[in-house]
Amino acid sequence: MTPLTFAYASRPNLDAYLDEWRAKYNVELRQETWATLWDSLRDSIFARRGIEVSEIGTTWLTRLVGMNAIRPFEPQEVQYIAGRDAFSPAIWQNSQIEGDKRIWSIPLTLDARVIYYWPDMLETAGLDGKTAFQSPEQLQVTLDALCSQAETPWGVTTHLDTLNVQYIATWVWKAGGDFVTADGRKTCFTEPKALEAIEQFYKLYAYMPQQAAPIDTEQLINLFIQRRIAAVMSGPWFTERLRSHLHGSPALAQIRTTLPPGPTFLGGTNLVMLSHTPASSERSAIELIKRLVSRSTQEQFYDSFGMLPVRSDVISNVLASDDPLSSCYMNASLYGRSYPSVVRWGLIEERLVEDFAAIWVDIQTSHRPAKDIIHERLERAAQSLDLILAQ
Repeated sequence: MTPLTFAYASRPNLDAYLDEWRAKYNVELRQETWATLWDSLRDSIFARRGIEVSEIGTTWLTRLVGMNAIRPFEPQEVQYIAGRDAFSPAIWQNSQIEGDKRIWSIPLTLDARVIYYWPDMLETAGLDGKTAFQSPEQLQVTLDALCSQAETPWGVTTHLDTLNVQYIATWVWKAGGDFVTADGRKTCFTEPKALEAIEQFYKLYAYMPQQAAPIDTEQLINLFIQRRIAAVMSGPWFTERLRSHLHGSPALAQIRTTLPPGPTFLGGTNLVMLSHTPASSERSAIELIKRLVSRSTQEQFYDSFGMLPVRSDVISNVLASDDPLSSCYMNASLYGRSYPSVVRWGLIEERLVEDFAAIWVDIQTSHRPAKDIIHERLERAAQSLDLILAQ
């Protein structure tokens, strides 16, 4: 029997764990980086052979459906794998597309954006961690108060990355705005409430390291560990970096997490079956996916590799614990929000990633008002995208 090819984003020590599955499940493993996985998927799609099952970022789904690259799961297959009730509605929404009842993917790992902070700095400033970050307005009050406690109160990454869109989404959604209409035919990030929210987010640069070069994750983690930044917005990898850098240090136990001041971006990775998968291999693919999202595997992924689980029973078991760095992600899994699931979201996201990073550069290097920079770039982006979306 021809081996089933499974492509996934390689993580430290995960490869050795999955390597035991080669013979057991007759699977050929394609260990990729996030930088190469999309290219490998695209090559397999065009060649109609190679990868049959793949891990994908949740934001890739609409693009793959638009390319007719993946096949939907039958209701009985979903029930056999785990059943949709195994996942919270917030997580499950990443498996489908707006207006389409078909199930295109199965959740594998959880990702969300939360705020990491030093609670003792808040206490000294007379602030309560339970309320200090609950709204954009309160966040600014908090950062004003933290100016006396840290060299720079606030930090986010500013380099060219999808993270910029994910951070800004919280502010846009909190204001009642969005990036695109529900039918995917027109952008709406230049509507007044969305633009004002984006401006509000970029105003936080006043509380960040003042430098011309983009801020990356490594710089952010170092500044936070050195207590030169009081609060950072980031994701699960930040927890792993903290544990690695502060292993054995009492400082690790002092750090806390909380949800951001609005609906947090909820993403992660899902599993898909490519449309060119031979009928003779579909059963093997279903068995592999079932194993990957089983309770035991999800627990192992979290315990050994720090991969946040998506199953509600595992989340409630491992994240609702006393771990101050991970417990916040349980609330994120219940109340987070995903991007609009429109077919051309990938196109919109690519443009926003480019423009949001460019806005950071302009703010960091020019003396022009941030409002002018934001309006100029986003209005130009909206004009070009709307021409395409209306077709």
